[in-house]
Amino acid sequence: VVEGELLPGTRRRLHERFALRLQDRPDLADPSPAGAAGELAVHFAEAGLAEEAYEHSIRAADAADAVHAYADAYRHLERALDIEPKLPAFAADTAGRIALRRRTADNADLAGEFERSLDLTREALALVDQDADPVTKGVLHSSIGYLQWSLGQGEAALASHELAVALVPAEPPTPERAKVLGGLAGALMGEGRWAPSRVVCEAAVACAVAAGATVEESRARNILGSDLVALGHADAGIEQLREACRLAAASGRVDMLIVGHHNLALNLAA
Repeated sequence: VVEGELLPGTRRRLHERFALRLQDRPDLADPSPAGAAGELAVHFAEAGLAEEAYEHSIRAADAADAVHAYADAYRHLERALDIEPKLPAFAADTAGRIALRRRTADNADLAGEFERSLDLTREALALVDQDADPVTKGVLHSSIGYLQWSLGQGEAALASHELAVALVPAEPPTPERAKVLGGLAGALMGEGRWAPSRVVCEAAVACAVAAGATVEESRARNILGSDLVALGHADAGIEQLREACRLAAASGRVDMLIVGHHNLALNLAA
């Protein structure tokens, strides 16, 4: 109530004083991992200090990501996106703008905000020069395909994944190539097309192994295992799913570990 009755200039000055005090005494902030950085970002933004607000929004997102608080990280990154146009140096940094949108889209996805994630991925895609960087363009199309599938757009998802595979070169083997192949395999599996999905999965596994891409190998083996069980090769499928879980644990990717055990449990039940 008191803040709402303040004149704008007074409100900005008070927020700046709060921010400067918190910089000196971060222990006064919320004790959660992103507490001080998150509160600083809010106070600097309300004080009209865009550069400081942007910097602390990114720091708060880093801290939230470190404890898998994806919804909180997403909120901090959205604030950074709002501030970005006020920072000429950041607004002119195309690579940085692409990276920020990709990261925000990833956190939006993990927070269950699929439509917003899709919009942000399309924004990032629009900033990429296809002739100069077809690989990034392909990976983004793969992400769009995954999000379309999450929103129940199966046929559109399949088309996006096929375009992704067409854009990312087959040689030399790369993690990006393994990723887009795995995305296409997942889309085929989602449509109940287990036999063609199996073929693409096997290519994805081979590519991931050649490229040393543990996360992508885990993802591909996860889909391959589900395909094999669906095709009647239960023992071989369960073996692939267990290997996918082992690789996920070795990679340190919690999201992949959860997906791996979830699919292993489903197929064991089947």
